[in-house]
Amino acid sequence: MLQKKTWDGLEEAVFQENVELQAKDPTVPLYFDVIAGTSTGGIMTAMLTATNSSDTNFPLYTPREIVHFYKKNDPHIFNLFRYTYLRNIFIYYNETFLYNITCGLLKETPLRQTLVKVVVPTFDLKQLKPVIF
Repeated sequence: MLQKKTWDGLEEAVFQENVELQAKDPTVPLYFDVIAGTSTGGIMTAMLTATNSSDTNFPLYTPREIVHFYKKNDPHIFNLFRYTYLRNIFIYYNETFLYNITCGLLKETPLRQTLVKVVVPTFDLKQLKPVIF
């Protein structure tokens, strides 16, 4: 399950990148029955499980490309606080940037077109109840 904040979330992507390199197989998601992610882990999950339009048996993005995406876009995604302990308590994301970048990356890929089953748990702050995609 992918659920860490900021750079900690890269641990999962780097792990998957290493599995991919060792197995010499770009279909890492197929090793799992279900992939889940919260927060930006949900974006990683979507990127890892979205199918490639030219070959639906392969992911749209490899773990290596996901790591590169987060390294490149980290300053735009995460609002940085001066003090690490405050950042860990009050981390929040630039939702406009995330919306625009994910629309560009994933286009209109529906959950039914993922390589494996996907779970993205979240919480609706207006209705005060959990929502699971």
